[in-house]
Amino acid sequence: MFTCSTCKMQFHVKGVYNAHTRKYIPVSTFTTHSEQQVMVERNEGGVFLCYCSHPGCPKPIGYLMVDFMKNHMKKVQSTWIGRKESEQGTVAPKVHHPPTAVNMT
Repeated sequence: MFTCSTCKMQFHVKGVYNAHTRKYIPVSTFTTHSEQQVMVERNEGGVFLCYCSHPGCPKPIGYLMVDFMKNHMKKVQSTWIGRKESEQGTVAPKVHHPPTAVNMT
């Protein structure tokens, strides 16, 4: 059973839950492992892009859930630098339309 953290609706099918969160939870706020307060918005593809200090970011695929991005940032010990700073001198990430099942490893 999957429960929406915002509206508390419950879903038996993960794909339906994922579609619900992409549609009804466009913005999320979280605290990083280094105690930074971050607000992120889903892109046109329905995912959150990570603009952290890791050299591989922003990843073109993005994250379906903020918790996956938080885990990534903790694993690589990065800090949030934000969209404008991370895109200076680089090409903006392409929009990705994620498949039903997303591998976040």
